[in-house]
Amino acid sequence: MTTTQGLRETTEVILSLDLGKEISINVLRIFNSVVEKHLPNYFEREKKKLDRIISRGKIRNENEYYILRLHMDKIEELESDSVKFERFDALLMEFENANNKKNEPIGHPR
Repeated sequence: MTTTQGLRETTEVILSLDLGKEISINVLRIFNSVVEKHLPNYFEREKKKLDRIISRGKIRNENEYYILRLHMDKIEELESDSVKFERFDALLMEFENANNKKNEPIGHPR
């Protein structure tokens, strides 16, 4: 697992802890500040990657899949933006269906 994937999964774990919205937000803020201290501009780079995926309207690889998947988890847990969520879900499904046709599983089981 790469450092980047580990950071994405840590965020996913935090969101899955069922801490409640307010506590989850505070834990994520602390986590984000630690990451930013040790990996300056990490979140800015991830945001740029996400913006490219969204503007392109297509997921090209597994790394992009997980970038979008994590952002969907944040939307679902913290923002409740169903329009964005549905749009991103369609992109994920398209990528998953393309990989299923190639018989290539995506990453590890979730």
